[in-house]
Amino acid sequence: MKVPFGHMDKLPAADDHAALKESAALREHAARDQSEAARLTSRAARRLHEEEGLPLRDVGIALGISYQRAHQLVDEARELADA
Repeated sequence: MKVPFGHMDKLPAADDHAALKESAALREHAARDQSEAARLTSRAARRLHEEEGLPLRDVGIALGISYQRAHQLVDEARELADA
């Protein structure tokens, strides 16, 4: 028998409920941080390439990513800047 989403036969104990709430809050915070890190990495890639004149391979090395990913980030940052 399939249990419908959101259906629980037994409610979590108070300690478990607090841990679940904290876990959800931490996941939400981590998602916001990851989004901000991605935005800043894209901006840094564009600045290093376009303003500092670094080749994409060097941008990748500086950011700890492949040059292909550096190229993607530069293109994404351009699109955001042009929007």
